[in-house]
Formats: sequence, structure tokens, C-alpha cells
Amino acid sequence: MRLGSFFLMVALLGFAQSAPGTEEGFTEACVASSNLEPLICACCARKARARLSPLAFQFLIATLQDNQAAVDELRPKLSVPESMQAGMFMVKTPGECAKELQGP
Repeated sequence: MRLGSFFLMVALLGFAQSAPGTEEGFTEACVASSNLEPLICACCARKARARLSPLAFQFLIATLQDNQAAVDELRPKLSVPESMQAGMFMVKTPGECAKELQGP
């Protein structure tokens, strides 16, 4: 493998790990916008991906990133239930994750 190809591959892997619409992107936005531990944010990211629609997941990430343009673009596309799920997600889920991470 040529050196240039290697650096390109490393750069692409780094982008893929922190792309905004991914669990990793969610985790980064969660850590940056709250006082939550990275493990709790990662747990929330997994649960958000599993519990929310793709659109609500994107909306929640935009909210965590304080990306008003994306929030304004996504909000009218959400159904009322999707909007409510996204709005309440970070109220309940971090506590749920903290309990799970503490163990029995």
C-alpha cells in the first residue's frame, strides 16, 4: 500500500467514526453538550438508534449539537409521536444508562 493511500484510509476512518449521523456522532455531541460521562453518552446513543426513528435520531443529534439550521429543517418532518420521543429521550435515558452501567 502506498503511503498516500494509507493516510487517505486513516482520514476516512476518522471521519466515519465521528460522522454526525452515527452513534459515534451522537456520543460526541452528547459529551460536548452535557456533563455526562462518555460511557453514558455511548449507551444513550445505542438506545437512541434502537428506539427512535432515523429522522428523530438525526433531530436529537442536531439538538445536542445546537445546530439550529438542522433542527429547523428536521422539525416539520417529524410526526408528533417522533417529536415527543426525541424531546423526552435525554430526560429519561441517561439515568437508565447510569443504572445499567452501575450493575447489580
